[in-house]
Amino acid sequence: MRTLLAAVLLVPLVLAGCVDRLAERQAFLSSLLGQSEETLIRSMGVPVQVYETNGHRFLGYQDVRTYVYPGGSLMLPYGP
Repeated sequence: MRTLLAAVLLVPLVLAGCVDRLAERQAFLSSLLGQSEETLIRSMGVPVQVYETNGHRFLGYQDVRTYVYPGGSLMLPYGP
């Protein structure tokens, strides 16, 4: 019961943290609209893929993040 209560209380906090990061990321990406390719590469790094079609050039990026939090699981008891 305590585990369920802890999960119910923690889930909204974790999701709220994701929303803030999403808004921050969208603001950063919006600031790059209309900038030169050189400026984009300086800010984001080398693209993973480059597409060219109908005279337009598209730079493709992939963002992969892994978060590791110390401590035990909320769902499993501690110990063997």
